[in-house]
Amino acid sequence: MKKFRHAAVLLAALLLMAVCVAGCGEQTAYNAIPYYDSTEYDGDSARYNQELFRRNDGDLTVADPSVLYVDDAERDDYGYFYLYGTFPAVEAYTAVTYRSRDLTNWEFVGPVLSDNVKTSGLFRTEVYAPKVIEDGGKYYMFVSATPDMSDSEVKDVTGLLYLLVSDDPYGPFDFVDMSGQNRAESYQDEEGKQVACDEYWADVMYFDTAKYAARVMELEEIVQNDELYENYNYSGYFSNIDPYPFIDDDGTRYLYFVFRKTGDTNRRYLAGVECGETFADVKYDTMQLLTLGGYMDVQGTTPCSYQQNSYIDEGPVMIKHDGKYYLTYSYGSLTTSYQVGQAVSDSPLGVFRKLEQSENGTLFSGDSGQFDLANPGGHDIVEVDGKMYIVYHRNASSTNLSSAERCVAADELRWVSIKDKDGNDLDVLYANGPTVNLQPKFEFACEYGNIASEATIEVENLQEGSSAAALTDGLLSMYQYDSYEFNETYISETVITEKAVITLTFPDYVSVRAIMIYNSKLLSRSFMEIERVEFDCKNADGSEVTNYISALQMDWRTDRHSSNGEALKNGSAAVAEFAEILCKEIRITIDVPQSGWLIDENGNISFAEEEYMMFEHEKIVGISEIAVLGK
Repeated sequence: MKKFRHAAVLLAALLLMAVCVAGCGEQTAYNAIPYYDSTEYDGDSARYNQELFRRNDGDLTVADPSVLYVDDAERDDYGYFYLYGTFPAVEAYTAVTYRSRDLTNWEFVGPVLSDNVKTSGLFRTEVYAPKVIEDGGKYYMFVSATPDMSDSEVKDVTGLLYLLVSDDPYGPFDFVDMSGQNRAESYQDEEGKQVACDEYWADVMYFDTAKYAARVMELEEIVQNDELYENYNYSGYFSNIDPYPFIDDDGTRYLYFVFRKTGDTNRRYLAGVECGETFADVKYDTMQLLTLGGYMDVQGTTPCSYQQNSYIDEGPVMIKHDGKYYLTYSYGSLTTSYQVGQAVSDSPLGVFRKLEQSENGTLFSGDSGQFDLANPGGHDIVEVDGKMYIVYHRNASSTNLSSAERCVAADELRWVSIKDKDGNDLDVLYANGPTVNLQPKFEFACEYGNIASEATIEVENLQEGSSAAALTDGLLSMYQYDSYEFNETYISETVITEKAVITLTFPDYVSVRAIMIYNSKLLSRSFMEIERVEFDCKNADGSEVTNYISALQMDWRTDRHSSNGEALKNGSAAVAEFAEILCKEIRITIDVPQSGWLIDENGNISFAEEEYMMFEHEKIVGISEIAVLGK
């Protein structure tokens, strides 16, 4: 293993490595290049080059993150991402924001609520999941909060929804004036009784309670729940959390949210409503319930097999793709089984169909991750330069799953074309995550991108039915359990049966700065190391040289799960970075282990005298992906 003990030594070595061994005649000149494999540790974390790579270290403790990307080139903060979320550590009455240019490193900006909002009494507790959207040059924040009820006759209200506005994404956000809607001070319930809705928050909150209640009573027949009004109101008011505003291609505005009442017998619905010329203009007659926790359909007639014992659907996110509407959402328990699902519809207000597991119904989960990747859930999706990224929270603790503390992470999303349950063509979302180990820096924030797909690729000793194309399709193989049939069908590894050379040939010389060779998702099919990597290069003077790396190691200390040494973390790869080279062909030699091995807590490899003492290796190797960072 070639390592550099100090950054200064690494830099000097990388600057000097361009000198090559002179050849004679037709003989190939070979040069062993200095490189860094990101396996030197400072405490519990390996050092890595943040100009090339990223890692979800969990430094920002936030739940339910939402992200706004500033794409207005006239603004001083053009290119920044602003992050909002549920912040358990901040004082009541307020919310804050962070910002980043790369979705990895976040800087604190400050509180975002106006003094008027903070002193209103309406944001007393439970300031949950704010979401900001730009509309007509203004920034609108939807957020739920629980008011101060100390001077009110009503004592059980929770999670009222509000609409705020600001000239800037960092605030201050103040209430949008809803007073012109002539809201009623009472309404008639199903039994003909007058229900008061005249508390001090009634004219300020987003929804007109009387109109909202009337629509809820109409929805009872649609969703076949004649106790909808009775079971889902708090003293006549309604709780709505996790708002998500969405503007369609034709400019039509929609708001998605959670329709809930706490308690195991009251399953949570996801709901949506159309808005008018502004988000303050709610078209109550369009309000629909879209999904029901624990069921495939909103009527609750077909149980959802992968949501067993879960009554929660929450955290909706809406995106549109090729004329279809994709609703992603969180389900399960935030401390035991939080995951992200996806549903699809031809209309923004449904009917939405939760996807089957064979269609990647579970989009995002900890899967085999145990403590290291536990409970990824509350999320947002952001698109930059034609690529999608999911920003999400997961458990902050790698040792205590019962902790409700959560931290922010981000990974890439892709579209995968499949056959749906009826045999029709359908694109579905797939996530290259969750990850906690080294990954290429997102391309919008990096000088170098993954150019492997530009090369033609050949692989020796392929297993029958395996394909070289899987090595550069951009899809990381990582899920062993959730959406099993989908992953076995559409997310392939390239499998070799004996020692093989993988050759990537580019149409012309390209600049290359690093390489990542992703291991199998199964330890039983993993390679232990990369025997050799060769780069056919051209020097500045036009001479040719083959640069090479021998015995490139995995970082077994990081890439093995902390609670299960016989499982690999999602997206584990052998990594080498080096000074920029001009390269046309890359050859990677990988041997197939003939037995398993032992891995200690420091990542050291050893062998036992008896094979049964080690994990059982299948004597084949799966390679998930190859990334070539270059330009």
